[in-house]
Amino acid sequence: MSVTSTPTLDVSRLEQLGEIEEAGTDLLAELVGCFVEETEVLMSDARRLIDDEDAGALQRMAHTLAGTCGTIGAARMRTLAIEIEATLKRGDVPPACALVPMLAVEFLEVRVLLEQYVRTRGQGADCSGI
Repeated sequence: MSVTSTPTLDVSRLEQLGEIEEAGTDLLAELVGCFVEETEVLMSDARRLIDDEDAGALQRMAHTLAGTCGTIGAARMRTLAIEIEATLKRGDVPPACALVPMLAVEFLEVRVLLEQYVRTRGQGADCSGI
């Protein structure tokens, strides 16, 4: 599946996560908060790893991010992270590094959409375009 044909968010995944209840907590809001915090760190690490020319660590970071994105439903970010990891596995460092800025831009969009989803769920929000 190409990056451009992949939806930004998999709303069905968010709905599944929203059904999980933990006594007195908004688990989805907590998961989104953790995802945002961890992804900010990973994106910062990615830029440093490119500067340090540490392709192995960048590959591991992309693998970690792909899993995290899959859990939260950030489908397009997951596709990009998988592409970065696969490109690095082939030894094609420059093309993989060129995808990192796209990943960073996608994260900015995902962050806004996730926070909007958490704020508006249960209020009849139309997320069909996500």
